Amino acid sequence: MSASTLTYEPRRSAYLALLACSTLGTLSSTIISAPINVIAHAIGASPRGIVFAVSAFTLAMVVFAPVSGWMCQRFGSRRVLAGSLLLMVA
Repeated sequence: MSASTLTYEPRRSAYLALLACSTLGTLSSTIISAPINVIAHAIGASPRGIVFAVSAFTLAMVVFAPVSGWMCQRFGSRRVLAGSLLLMVA
């Protein structure tokens, strides 16, 4: 392997990690808000139920933010990030 190959690979993996995290962030912010009207119509939810669903989703994200910080400290940021990306793909 040449020196240029060694310096090129970390850049590519960093780019892929950034792209995956950006995709994860976009999906997590729009996963319930974009199709909410379709979901509400399909299950016959009232406007109050829609507000409750969006609020519950937001609350879950707020609760798990400190948990993910703890997990990063305990298991390492790369493992937690890789696990969260795999979970999102699944």
